[in-house]
Amino acid sequence: MRSALAAMLLHAVLLTSPAAWADWQAVGKSVAGEYFIDPDTVQMQPEQRSFTIMTRVVQADGGVWNTQMQVDCANKQYRYLRGGRTFNKREFDRFDQPQSVQAIAADSLPDQLRQAYCEAAGASAQVAASPSSNSAEPQWELLATSKQGEVYFDPASLLRSTDQQAFRINTRVIKPAEQETSLSTLSFDCASDTFRILSLSQIRQGKPVQVFGRAQAPVPTSRTETLGRLSAMFCAKADTLPANSAATISTACQQQMDKLKKLEVTIQKAVDSGKLACSQSMAFIQDLQGIAQQVRQQQCPVGDLSEYIQSVAEVECRK
Repeated sequence: MRSALAAMLLHAVLLTSPAAWADWQAVGKSVAGEYFIDPDTVQMQPEQRSFTIMTRVVQADGGVWNTQMQVDCANKQYRYLRGGRTFNKREFDRFDQPQSVQAIAADSLPDQLRQAYCEAAGASAQVAASPSSNSAEPQWELLATSKQGEVYFDPASLLRSTDQQAFRINTRVIKPAEQETSLSTLSFDCASDTFRILSLSQIRQGKPVQVFGRAQAPVPTSRTETLGRLSAMFCAKADTLPANSAATISTACQQQMDKLKKLEVTIQKAVDSGKLACSQSMAFIQDLQGIAQQVRQQQCPVGDLSEYIQSVAEVECRK
């Protein structure tokens, strides 16, 4: 039931605008359209040497593709796991089953993601074992030396948003005395002067250890002088927020979307516990219906919640 509920909510999330529900960051353009990714959705799969991430392509005709992509670092391949296309607030071509595997082309969005995240997924050794003209080898540059060790960053892994107000980059910290090396992927938000660790792995005495593979909470960049220096290197100064900033979303819509996110977490916990009371289920449904009514009235960029509400109603409960 957990996967079914998650799929239903994902369907609604896929229909939201770049500035609203997800933390969409622009990463480039091509003839296909403008590319966005949500760093918060990165999930590392070190055993398979792969990772998944939510992506968005805004096409010239106004159509929008929202998909979950899986990147296979070892074999330089990718595939779409689920997603759909929206046009004029209507959805077309939805799919919930993994699509066929495709080779990663040079300079494509999957290639950018591979360069940004594969080392953190623990796949660098496999990638190095099968070199390709499309691969970008790490170009570690010393950033600082401190009591914690030597801190390096890899300019080749730099992935910047088109508005220059966010970027991701790989870093490495070597602690010779402890025979330990840490590899991490960091995301910086220049506007809020914060950073977050998207993934972190370590090599301790020659053995790889995955510390975590999901994005952590934002931290003020000012807390660490070294990362403050890194932020200053790549953050462009801007007097105004970009057009697709979350500031363009009405306060009322943002409040409803925040309520929906919190409610989904509460519902999932209740379902997972196996102790969902019918009265509790009815309260959840009423809350969801209220949110759905508000987002329709406010014309918020949120997809139809009816399918998710129905899935909650179908969960077995205790009377």
